[in-house]
Amino acid sequence: MIQLFQNRLLKSIDILEIKNIIICDHIFIYCYSKVGEKMCFDYYEDTEVSQDIDQLKAKVLELQGLAELFKALADETRSKLVYALSLQELVVGDLAEILDTTPSNVSHHLRYLRAARLVKYRKVGRRVFYSLDDDHVDGIIKLGIEHLAHI
Repeated sequence: MIQLFQNRLLKSIDILEIKNIIICDHIFIYCYSKVGEKMCFDYYEDTEVSQDIDQLKAKVLELQGLAELFKALADETRSKLVYALSLQELVVGDLAEILDTTPSNVSHHLRYLRAARLVKYRKVGRRVFYSLDDDHVDGIIKLGIEHLAHI
């Protein structure tokens, strides 16, 4: 980037030598000398970079809530619950047995996962069946498992 900037600058304003370049965000501050002149300072703002940064800022702001999603999955018990539910719909008792923990602990984590909209439930009589909220959650889990296999 600096070399490209130097070449562009040397050609555009007949500068003999560029002594120093400081880059701050998308602004280049440079010290230069021209034929017959002493050292001068000037700056150049790269508007293309500025526009790119503005677009990136907008995209980053779209990710609000992503940290909460990963926070919900960061707990090992919750990750195991989500994985088990990616395989099939289950009730609290079955999930507790699979994870070798108490139904109370499972219910606590399922409440957190429901609030994060990762799991949903349906009642059949007195039984409550839990499953993943949608195919996106299943995709996240499958990608995570694929990534672990790749490591």
